[in-house]
Amino acid sequence: TMIGAFVVGAVVLAVAAVVLFGSGKFFRKTELWLTFFQGSVKGLNVGSPVVFRGVQIGEVTDIIVGFDPTKLEVLIPVFFEVDPKRFQDIGTRVETSDADMHKALISRGMRAQLQMQSLVTGQLLINVDFYPDTPANLIGMERFKNKMEFRQWWEIPSVPTPLQELEKALSDLNIKQITEDVRKAMDGIAKLASSPELHEGIIVMKETLVD
Repeated sequence: TMIGAFVVGAVVLAVAAVVLFGSGKFFRKTELWLTFFQGSVKGLNVGSPVVFRGVQIGEVTDIIVGFDPTKLEVLIPVFFEVDPKRFQDIGTRVETSDADMHKALISRGMRAQLQMQSLVTGQLLINVDFYPDTPANLIGMERFKNKMEFRQWWEIPSVPTPLQELEKALSDLNIKQITEDVRKAMDGIAKLASSPELHEGIIVMKETLVD
Protein backbone atom coordinates (compact mmCIF):
# COMPACT_ATOMS: atom_id res chain seq x y z
CA THR A 1 0.00 0.00 0.00
CA MET A 2 2.80 2.42 0.88
CA ILE A 3 4.67 1.66 -2.35
CA GLY A 4 1.48 2.11 -4.38
CA ALA A 5 0.69 5.40 -2.62
CA PHE A 6 4.24 6.58 -3.27
CA VAL A 7 3.98 5.77 -7.00
CA VAL A 8 0.57 7.45 -7.33
CA GLY A 9 1.84 10.50 -5.48
CA ALA A 10 4.87 10.74 -7.77
CA VAL A 11 2.65 10.57 -10.86
CA VAL A 12 0.36 13.27 -9.47
CA LEU A 13 3.34 15.52 -8.72
CA ALA A 14 4.76 14.94 -12.21
CA VAL A 15 1.48 15.88 -13.87
CA ALA A 16 1.14 18.94 -11.62
CA ALA A 17 4.68 20.02 -12.53
CA VAL A 18 3.93 19.69 -16.24
CA VAL A 19 0.76 21.78 -15.89
CA LEU A 20 2.32 24.46 -13.68
CA PHE A 21 5.75 24.88 -15.24
CA GLY A 22 4.57 24.23 -18.78
CA SER A 23 1.81 26.84 -18.43
CA GLY A 24 -0.56 24.49 -20.25
CA LYS A 25 1.78 24.27 -23.21
CA PHE A 26 1.34 20.51 -23.59
CA PHE A 27 -2.46 20.75 -23.59
CA ARG A 28 -3.13 23.75 -25.79
CA LYS A 29 -3.79 23.55 -29.52
CA THR A 30 -1.22 25.24 -31.72
CA GLU A 31 -0.90 25.88 -35.43
CA LEU A 32 2.25 24.65 -37.18
CA TRP A 33 3.92 27.09 -39.57
CA LEU A 34 7.22 27.10 -41.43
CA THR A 35 9.19 29.43 -43.64
CA PHE A 36 12.35 29.39 -45.72
CA PHE A 37 14.66 32.33 -45.10
CA GLN A 38 17.15 33.64 -47.61
CA GLY A 39 20.74 33.60 -46.45
CA SER A 40 22.05 32.81 -42.99
CA VAL A 41 19.81 32.30 -39.95
CA LYS A 42 22.67 32.79 -37.48
CA GLY A 43 21.22 34.08 -34.21
CA LEU A 44 17.93 32.22 -34.59
CA ASN A 45 17.54 29.25 -32.25
CA VAL A 46 14.93 26.79 -31.08
CA GLY A 47 12.79 28.72 -28.62
CA SER A 48 13.28 32.08 -30.34
CA PRO A 49 10.08 34.14 -30.19
CA VAL A 50 7.68 34.65 -33.08
CA VAL A 51 5.95 38.03 -32.90
CA PHE A 52 3.22 39.85 -34.77
CA ARG A 53 3.73 43.61 -34.56
CA GLY A 54 5.46 43.27 -31.22
CA VAL A 55 3.08 40.70 -29.68
CA GLN A 56 4.55 37.23 -29.16
CA ILE A 57 2.32 34.66 -30.82
CA GLY A 58 4.60 31.60 -30.78
CA GLU A 59 8.14 30.27 -30.82
CA VAL A 60 10.57 28.42 -33.06
CA THR A 61 10.42 24.65 -32.60
CA ASP A 62 12.98 23.33 -35.09
CA ILE A 63 15.58 24.41 -37.65
CA ILE A 64 16.97 21.87 -40.11
CA VAL A 65 19.32 21.89 -43.08
CA GLY A 66 17.77 20.16 -46.09
CA PHE A 67 20.20 19.09 -48.80
CA ASP A 68 18.98 18.10 -52.25
CA PRO A 69 21.71 15.87 -53.80
CA THR A 70 20.13 15.98 -57.27
CA LYS A 71 20.19 19.77 -57.52
CA LEU A 72 23.05 20.33 -55.05
CA GLU A 73 20.75 22.78 -53.32
CA VAL A 74 20.51 23.59 -49.62
CA LEU A 75 17.23 24.63 -48.05
CA ILE A 76 16.84 25.66 -44.41
CA PRO A 77 13.21 25.42 -43.28
CA VAL A 78 12.42 27.04 -39.94
CA PHE A 79 9.47 25.51 -38.08
CA PHE A 80 7.48 27.39 -35.48
CA GLU A 81 4.26 27.01 -33.51
CA VAL A 82 1.65 29.75 -33.22
CA ASP A 83 -0.98 30.01 -30.51
CA PRO A 84 -4.29 30.78 -32.29
CA LYS A 85 -5.76 32.12 -29.04
CA ARG A 86 -3.53 35.16 -29.48
CA PHE A 87 -5.83 36.21 -32.31
CA GLN A 88 -9.35 37.21 -31.25
CA ASP A 89 -12.19 37.80 -33.71
CA ILE A 90 -13.51 41.36 -33.49
CA GLY A 91 -15.77 41.20 -36.53
CA THR A 92 -18.32 38.87 -38.04
CA ARG A 93 -16.98 35.32 -38.19
CA VAL A 94 -16.74 34.01 -41.73
CA GLU A 95 -16.86 30.24 -41.89
CA THR A 96 -13.99 29.09 -44.06
CA SER A 97 -11.46 26.27 -44.10
CA ASP A 98 -7.94 26.61 -42.78
CA ALA A 99 -6.55 26.18 -46.29
CA ASP A 100 -8.72 29.00 -47.68
CA MET A 101 -7.77 31.26 -44.77
CA HIS A 102 -4.09 30.50 -45.34
CA LYS A 103 -4.37 31.40 -49.05
CA ALA A 104 -6.24 34.60 -48.19
CA LEU A 105 -3.58 35.70 -45.71
CA ILE A 106 -0.77 34.98 -48.18
CA SER A 107 -2.53 36.92 -50.95
CA ARG A 108 -3.08 39.77 -48.49
CA GLY A 109 0.67 39.93 -47.97
CA MET A 110 1.45 37.95 -44.83
CA ARG A 111 5.21 37.35 -44.71
CA ALA A 112 7.88 36.32 -42.19
CA GLN A 113 11.02 38.37 -41.64
CA LEU A 114 14.07 37.94 -39.44
CA GLN A 115 14.61 40.83 -37.04
CA MET A 116 17.14 41.61 -34.36
CA GLN A 117 16.01 40.68 -30.85
CA SER A 118 19.09 41.92 -29.01
CA LEU A 119 22.00 43.99 -30.31
CA VAL A 120 24.16 42.76 -27.44
CA THR A 121 23.70 39.00 -27.95
CA GLY A 122 22.90 39.08 -31.67
CA GLN A 123 19.80 36.94 -31.13
CA LEU A 124 17.10 37.02 -33.80
CA LEU A 125 13.33 36.63 -33.77
CA ILE A 126 10.72 36.02 -36.46
CA ASN A 127 8.39 38.90 -37.16
CA VAL A 128 5.14 38.06 -38.98
CA ASP A 129 3.39 40.98 -40.63
CA PHE A 130 1.72 42.08 -43.85
CA TYR A 131 3.94 43.19 -46.75
CA PRO A 132 1.45 43.51 -49.62
CA ASP A 133 3.99 44.76 -52.19
CA THR A 134 6.29 41.72 -51.90
CA PRO A 135 6.15 38.50 -53.96
CA ALA A 136 4.88 35.31 -52.32
CA ASN A 137 7.74 32.89 -52.98
CA LEU A 138 6.43 29.53 -51.72
CA ILE A 139 8.95 26.66 -51.81
CA GLY A 140 6.69 23.89 -50.55
CA MET A 141 7.15 20.82 -48.36
CA GLU A 142 6.73 18.15 -51.04
CA ARG A 143 10.43 17.26 -51.18
CA PHE A 144 10.53 16.79 -47.39
CA LYS A 145 7.68 14.30 -47.15
CA ASN A 146 9.79 11.15 -47.35
CA LYS A 147 12.76 12.54 -45.43
CA MET A 148 11.22 13.70 -42.16
CA GLU A 149 8.11 13.44 -40.06
CA PHE A 150 5.56 15.20 -42.24
CA ARG A 151 2.72 17.07 -40.59
CA GLN A 152 0.29 19.69 -41.75
CA TRP A 153 2.52 22.76 -41.88
CA TRP A 154 1.36 26.11 -43.23
CA GLU A 155 4.16 27.79 -45.17
CA ILE A 156 4.63 31.53 -44.80
CA PRO A 157 6.74 33.25 -47.48
CA SER A 158 9.73 35.18 -46.21
CA VAL A 159 11.03 38.62 -47.11
CA PRO A 160 14.66 39.72 -46.78
CA THR A 161 15.69 42.12 -44.04
CA PRO A 162 16.83 45.67 -44.94
CA LEU A 163 20.41 44.59 -44.16
CA GLN A 164 20.16 41.67 -46.59
CA GLU A 165 18.77 43.98 -49.28
CA LEU A 166 21.68 46.38 -48.68
CA GLU A 167 24.18 43.51 -48.91
CA LYS A 168 22.62 42.36 -52.19
CA ALA A 169 22.72 45.90 -53.60
CA LEU A 170 26.39 46.21 -52.65
CA SER A 171 27.21 42.82 -54.15
CA ASP A 172 25.61 43.88 -57.44
CA LEU A 173 27.87 46.95 -57.66
CA ASN A 174 31.03 46.71 -59.76
CA ILE A 175 33.40 48.10 -57.15
CA LYS A 176 36.45 47.64 -59.37
CA GLN A 177 34.90 49.63 -62.23
CA ILE A 178 33.70 52.36 -59.86
CA THR A 179 37.18 52.64 -58.33
CA GLU A 180 38.74 52.88 -61.79
CA ASP A 181 36.28 55.62 -62.83
CA VAL A 182 37.00 57.60 -59.66
CA ARG A 183 40.75 57.27 -60.25
CA LYS A 184 40.41 58.53 -63.82
CA ALA A 185 38.29 61.45 -62.65
CA MET A 186 40.86 62.39 -60.00
CA ASP A 187 43.67 62.15 -62.58
CA GLY A 188 41.72 64.44 -64.89
CA ILE A 189 41.18 66.97 -62.12
CA ALA A 190 44.88 66.87 -61.20
CA LYS A 191 45.93 67.41 -64.85
CA LEU A 192 43.46 70.27 -65.22
CA ALA A 193 44.69 71.97 -62.04
CA SER A 194 48.33 71.81 -63.18
CA SER A 195 47.79 72.66 -66.84
CA PRO A 196 49.30 75.95 -68.11
CA GLU A 197 46.13 76.68 -70.08
CA LEU A 198 44.18 76.95 -66.79
CA HIS A 199 46.69 79.45 -65.38
CA GLU A 200 46.60 81.50 -68.58
CA GLY A 201 42.82 81.44 -68.53
CA ILE A 202 42.77 82.74 -64.95
CA ILE A 203 45.12 85.62 -65.90
CA VAL A 204 42.99 86.50 -68.93
CA MET A 205 39.81 86.36 -66.80
CA LYS A 206 41.38 88.68 -64.24
CA GLU A 207 42.31 91.18 -66.92
CA THR A 208 38.83 90.96 -68.40
CA LEU A 209 37.22 91.60 -65.01
CA VAL A 210 39.50 94.59 -64.45
CA ASP A 211 38.57 96.03 -67.88
